[in-house]
Amino acid sequence: AFARPVTDLEKEHNTGKPYTKGGTYFVSTLENKDNRPNDGQTGLIESPTIRLTGPTITLKIGGGEPAAHTVSFYGIDGQLIGSISVPYGESATAPEAPQTVTNANGTYVFCGWDAELDSVTEDMDVYAEYALLGDVDLSEAVNMSDALLAMRHSMGLDELTGKSLVAADVDFDGSVVITDALIIMRLSMGIISSLV
Repeated sequence: AFARPVTDLEKEHNTGKPYTKGGTYFVSTLENKDNRPNDGQTGLIESPTIRLTGPTITLKIGGGEPAAHTVSFYGIDGQLIGSISVPYGESATAPEAPQTVTNANGTYVFCGWDAELDSVTEDMDVYAEYALLGDVDLSEAVNMSDALLAMRHSMGLDELTGKSLVAADVDFDGSVVITDALIIMRLSMGIISSLV
C-alpha cells in the first residue's frame, strides 16, 4: 500500500533538487510514512471522483521531461519572424528583429519584445515593440514637445526611459544629447523631411 499517494511539490519528498513536474500536486509512489523515498512500493490507486473547476485543466500522465512549448515571434506588421521550440521552464532566445522599419508614418525603431522570455511555461505569441523615431512622448507624431523632452533629458533635467529613450536617440549613437533634440526640432519645423 502507498503511504502518501498525493504529494505536494513544496512540502513532501523535497531532496533539494528542482522538480521537473508542473502544477502543485502530483501522484507519487515514492514515499513511506516517514517521508523517505521508496521505489519498491507497488499497488493499485483507485481515483475518487474529481471535479474539475478551472477553465483549463492539464493532466500529465507518466514521467519524463515536461513538454516543450512553441514561441512565435511577430514583427511590427504582425508578420511571423520565426518560431522556436523551448523546453518547459527554460528561457527563449528571440530572433533578430529589424532594427528600423519605415512606412508612410515615418521610421520606427525596435525597442524590444512585449513579453518576458526567462521562463516559458506555455505556448506564446511575442510581438516586437517599436517606437516612431523622434516621437519621445509616444503620441505617434513628432513635434516640438518631443524636441523639448529630448533637450531636458540631455541637460539632466528629466530622465527618459524605455521606448521614449530609444525614440529620442535619432542619430543612433547610443545616447540622447542636445544634437538629438535639435534634429527633432528641425523635423518638427519642416526644415528636414525625415530623420534617416
